[in-house]
Amino acid sequence: MVKLCDWEKMPSGLLQCKQCGIIYPYPVNEEKKTWPYNVCKTKGPGDYLHDAILKWVGEGPTRKCGCRDRINQMNTWGPEQCREHIEEIVDWLMAEAAKRGWWKVATIIPCSRFAVKRLLILPAIEKAESKD
Repeated sequence: MVKLCDWEKMPSGLLQCKQCGIIYPYPVNEEKKTWPYNVCKTKGPGDYLHDAILKWVGEGPTRKCGCRDRINQMNTWGPEQCREHIEEIVDWLMAEAAKRGWWKVATIIPCSRFAVKRLLILPAIEKAESKD
């Protein structure tokens, strides 16, 4: 789900998004009643999952891993569709964990899928829902 900025006029005459805080750097022509069309840069479930992984294992996306595409896919899906695709997201994480050597033992233990879902993915989805 794509969100647009929710603009608020500042005393300076410039606009600031109430959600993401970005400032539109040009005065608005009030006679034309035109407001800038801007996709809001609020974080989505993919961003929150990335933050959690970075905090947990200290490693982020590389040029070769495709993680940025997955982060963007999750953000595009939004929380509701991420819940629908949760097993696919678990598959992504388990494959990446095995490839990079994260949680060496955990990737072969059957309950690790449950742990990844409960400790990483669901909190990321819930955090994105709380920001909606």
